Amino acid sequence: MLSSRTLNTINELLAQGKSIRQIASTLELSRNTVRKYLRGTAAPEATPQPRRKRGSKLDLFKTQIEQWIKEDHLYNCATMLPRLRAVGYTGSGTLLRQFVHDLRPPAQGHHPVRRYETAPGEQLQFDWAEFRYDQTGAPKKLFGFTAILSYSRMRYVTFAKRCDAPTLIRCLMEAFEYIGGLPKAALTDRMKTVLLSMDGKTPIWHPRFADFMASIGVSPRVCRSYTPQTNDLISYCTPFTR
Repeated sequence: MLSSRTLNTINELLAQGKSIRQIASTLELSRNTVRKYLRGTAAPEATPQPRRKRGSKLDLFKTQIEQWIKEDHLYNCATMLPRLRAVGYTGSGTLLRQFVHDLRPPAQGHHPVRRYETAPGEQLQFDWAEFRYDQTGAPKKLFGFTAILSYSRMRYVTFAKRCDAPTLIRCLMEAFEYIGGLPKAALTDRMKTVLLSMDGKTPIWHPRFADFMASIGVSPRVCRSYTPQTNDLISYCTPFTR
């Protein structure tokens, strides 16, 4: 029986005006074989039948599992497996977990955080991020400083070997120079180089940072703790009190 590739080649050669003899010679087939396929008298190539899906050791217990999930809200496979063993299940825990995974309810998403719009020049946000890398087998790290204008999302990024107060002030000066001006307020997370502590709702700023911000006339603001999604929301931040 000829493959579909050979049949296609026969048809292509026939379309090129080749004779049965030439086609047979080119493909090293007998003329009768070529003639038979061209006349459509050859039996079609058998289509492979899909394998029958093997039964699972869990099949007899799926109704019981679904009942436990519906009535007992039981999704913990470590708890469910001994129950199944007691009623005769001899399969693996992996098989059970795969079946229960598809029965779990979809995870509930969080409400999207609304982007808080500010006026142009109203606010700049800044923060640090740590980057680790390997250099000739030795672990190294850099600190990335990012400043973003809340209105336009104009961004300034630079890297430094440390993130102490003098480096932070230098990075802020470079950011202000890059954006071409000073915002009314600068929003920050509760980093030690900026904020020492909170006296109730009043920030106790790092002296060097406080002096710098006062000298350039920019009001620092700090975000509420444990709410990283509010970094972009000025309404969740505490203004600086002089």
